[in-house]
Amino acid sequence: MTAAGKDMFIEQLRGIAILLVVVFHYTNRISPSALGADSPPLFEFYSGIAGVHLFFGISGYLIAKTLYSSAALGEFYAKRLSRIWPLFVLGNVTVFLWTRVFDAPVVPEGVKSFDVGGRSVYDLIGTTFFLHDLGFEWIDGVHWSILVELKYYAAIGLLCAAFRRRGVDVFCWTAACLGLLDLSLHAFGDAGGTLSSRLLHGVLIAQYLPFFAVGMMLYHGRHDMLLAVCVLLCFSQLVDSASVNPDFSVGRTLEFLALLAGLLVVDQVLLKGRICGFFGKYSYSIYLFHQVIGLSLIMMLTPPLGIDLAILVATVLVLAVSVVASWLVEWRYRRPVTSLLMRAGAAIGLDRLRFDMEPSPRRERGMEATP
Repeated sequence: MTAAGKDMFIEQLRGIAILLVVVFHYTNRISPSALGADSPPLFEFYSGIAGVHLFFGISGYLIAKTLYSSAALGEFYAKRLSRIWPLFVLGNVTVFLWTRVFDAPVVPEGVKSFDVGGRSVYDLIGTTFFLHDLGFEWIDGVHWSILVELKYYAAIGLLCAAFRRRGVDVFCWTAACLGLLDLSLHAFGDAGGTLSSRLLHGVLIAQYLPFFAVGMMLYHGRHDMLLAVCVLLCFSQLVDSASVNPDFSVGRTLEFLALLAGLLVVDQVLLKGRICGFFGKYSYSIYLFHQVIGLSLIMMLTPPLGIDLAILVATVLVLAVSVVASWLVEWRYRRPVTSLLMRAGAAIGLDRLRFDMEPSPRRERGMEATP
């Protein structure tokens, strides 16, 4: 497969991932009654975190590529932060202002609790600088996964600076060991209440590390028992996340997945996967803008239109906002922000922490591309 083909496939995977997240948030994140509906939508999906897990795997694959195009820790961090932060700031501010003008659904308690009211300017500042672990509330709850990504970047960058060519191997073994420890604690009834499990989940993100590791190993063409262990750990997380949802239905899940698969086949046959690739291209922007704004729109539109049509209209409007936001920010400011961050990194000596990675395993096959 050519480099262009691989890049398109990655975009399509991103498209599938964001569709899983959006459909869950719009159909089953909160009860239909909280959106003004008497019955659930025609199709439901019950585990949006499965889409987030897919994003983590894709991120592991792409970060493996980025490591080979980065000479030192400062350059690597600058590239990753410039990819995330400018659009994140715009999305964060937009959602904050939206909640000041429009009502969002409120579910005060329970497994599906949802309430973004009462967020202050301090929370806006805390979210902007990813300070949730210090007690600040997220402006939008979906931001939690961005912080997980940043913790992954911090870990893999430091490991590659410390172990050079062995950094990726060290990360993958660490991911397997911590993931297995987390699964063992969970199996014996520790659901996150002890200091050790909070450390594993909050600081070390142990439950998500295997997804990043799988992506990295697939990029390197590594097919061994370590990959199998990480895949099994990923599968256990998928099962666990689905089991948390009290509404989970195997039958309705299969109905939705069959519909999605059919639409993807039609897209591939008629349009060469361009629709799915389009969603993938704007997936980060969609992710930032879709939840609060989309659910607010659905709540407003459901009484006059019905929940299914309200979901469709909200999806189109959020997609339009996401595309405009990407045009305004996502690519336009990446280079100047990268340059600024590289100068800041050089000032504190991060440019001296060199990776000295071996040649990329994909470059020889003509597959190297900057993510």
